[in-house]
Amino acid sequence: QPLSAAPLIAAARAATGLDDFGEPPVSPVLDRMLEAINVEGHLTERGAAARAQHLVHLLSNRLRLMDMLRRNPRLKDASLGRPVVIVGLPRSGTTKMQRMMSRDERFNTIKTCVCFSPVPLSDEPDERQQRIHVGDEVPRRVVVQTGVGATFPTTALVEKYDAVFLG
Repeated sequence: QPLSAAPLIAAARAATGLDDFGEPPVSPVLDRMLEAINVEGHLTERGAAARAQHLVHLLSNRLRLMDMLRRNPRLKDASLGRPVVIVGLPRSGTTKMQRMMSRDERFNTIKTCVCFSPVPLSDEPDERQQRIHVGDEVPRRVVVQTGVGATFPTTALVEKYDAVFLG
């Protein structure tokens, strides 16, 4: 059965209790992505369920982000430092360099749990534990479903060192 936008959007809204995705609208991009997944993806039933779960997670992140920006409009004015990009050939020490730099207080690194849930999941006191759980669970699902990640196992509190799209 092909994936469609309406149930994914409804699931994200139900999961967060929020309904405003903000601007720009998510539907045009989501519709194009789902068309590509449905036509070109050749997903098994299990693959489609995993993809749907991941898309609901990304849509939930978007809802939480829009809510956070609405409640804290000054966040849009925050200045960010210049990024440091580490590029190198495989086995040349880029991961070691990134991990050494992540220990230096002059750099701000992103933990895996923040990559997968960049916006706080709730206002509850145990929010950090919730985010750590998501940061541990998502990579575990990826390894089980694809085998990817077996080379560089990750946990929620490890600094993320590869490209991550936050949705």
